[in-house]
Amino acid sequence: CNFAERQKQKIQEDVAEKIIAQQLEKHKQNLEKGDGTIEGQMKITFDAINKQCPVMVDEITRLDSCTYEADTKKTQYFYTITDLSTVDLKTFKSQMEDILKENVKTNKDVAVFRMYKTTIVYHYADSKGKEITTVTITPDDYKES
Repeated sequence: CNFAERQKQKIQEDVAEKIIAQQLEKHKQNLEKGDGTIEGQMKITFDAINKQCPVMVDEITRLDSCTYEADTKKTQYFYTITDLSTVDLKTFKSQMEDILKENVKTNKDVAVFRMYKTTIVYHYADSKGKEITTVTITPDDYKES
């Protein structure tokens, strides 16, 4: 995959993360609406995001839903690649993990996930629901050295 394709993929993920980060920021200021915990806040936030889903994050990537599991501190995002004709699946699978890990490590918009040591799981499927790939990013993957 060339540099331009990697940049395009990173931009795609940044768009999705910004959607979530905007919701987190909006709801972070309204903790009293939850139960006063980060878990309560995440529930409010993810409920709000899911009300907006499905949402296209770029020309071919749709965010279908997301979840936050308080007991495991796990966030999951479920995406559909709507047009596989424009995607080299081998390249996509091989490079998405590195791109996503770097994004979670460095993107200030997802700092709240790092702060609460959240495991983030990205699920990608085709338009028929068949899994393309799943990328799991744990706190060990993004902790500062």
